[in-house]
Amino acid sequence: MQDQVAEPLEKRLQELKWYDRTETYTRPGIALITLSLQDQTPPSEVPEQFYQARKKARG
Repeated sequence: MQDQVAEPLEKRLQELKWYDRTETYTRPGIALITLSLQDQTPPSEVPEQFYQARKKARG
């Protein structure tokens, strides 16, 4: 799960303009990824950044 799903998605998320870090938890059949944006991310940009993250998660 880590190699096939989590790592490729983490790499795509790093392309986000205000990316700070991701934390990943994997178990057989599930991957949970938490995305954090930089502290200086303008509040008006947050919805767009998470929209872009969801698009990247869909492939």
